[in-house]
Amino acid sequence: MRRLHASTRRLRVALMLVLILILILILVLVLVLVLVLVLVLVLVLVGVAITATDFLARTRNSAEDSAPWP
Repeated sequence: MRRLHASTRRLRVALMLVLILILILILVLVLVLVLVLVLVLVLVLVGVAITATDFLARTRNSAEDSAPWP
C-alpha cells in the first residue's frame, strides 16, 4: 500500500510540474502575442502619421501652386 501511495504522490507531483510548465508556456505565448500586436499597432500608427504628413505637405504645396500670383 505504501508503494501505491508513493507512486500516486510522484504522479501528482509530475502532473503539477506539467501543469506549471503548460501555464508558463501559455503565459509566454500571450506575452509574445501582446508584443507583436503592440509592434503592429506602432507600425500602423507610424505609417498613418507619415501618410498624413505627406498628404498635408502635398495639399499645402498644391494650394501654394494654385494661389494667384500677386
